[in-house]
Amino acid sequence: MQRPGCWVVVLGTVLSFCHGTYVPITQAKVDGLPVKYADKEFLVKQKFFFEILRHLHQPIAFEEYLPYTSRWVTDPSKYTNYTEVAEFIQTYEQGVLKKGQIFTIYNYWYAKETVQLYRFFENAIDWDTYYKNVVWARANLNEGMFLSALTLSVLHRKDLQGIVLPAIYEIHPHLFFDGDVFQDATNKRALDPNYGFYANKRNNLALANYTAWFATQF
Repeated sequence: MQRPGCWVVVLGTVLSFCHGTYVPITQAKVDGLPVKYADKEFLVKQKFFFEILRHLHQPIAFEEYLPYTSRWVTDPSKYTNYTEVAEFIQTYEQGVLKKGQIFTIYNYWYAKETVQLYRFFENAIDWDTYYKNVVWARANLNEGMFLSALTLSVLHRKDLQGIVLPAIYEIHPHLFFDGDVFQDATNKRALDPNYGFYANKRNNLALANYTAWFATQF
């Protein structure tokens, strides 16, 4: 009964540091003050994470990634510890949490699968292997499990130091608004052709009365 607790402590602690400090690549000085600039390689990686986490509960929208959605990198020489990779593949083939199902890190088996997926990412020997496996996992594995393992790998891989993942309310905005917000936005979009980001390229207002939901009788 102690093992589930171990998974919770490790993953819960790590996920609390999802938004790390930005550590660009090249250092310089402007007016005597230290300034750091990201190089092209770093920016390519940062762009990849923004794209792969876009609309997490929907199919991948970027055609350049689609060729890698059907199969992970199978060459054992592309991993630093293929034994751990093989353990994850065996678990996957036996059956893991399906896409669209509720994920919680407090479930022992879900936590175990998440750690195995993290090791699958972590053992990729280079960026090419890593990003292809990430694309495959994004397309085939549970969204919550994928996000947790991806966050762990970004925090621990040396070649990803400085990468910043989107805030949780940007990845899962539907968890931070109630139905009134979506209903109001839907109605305005249906009645006003100028409503919406693509129409006016600016902020749009959707109303919700959160105060009405608070208890007033004690």
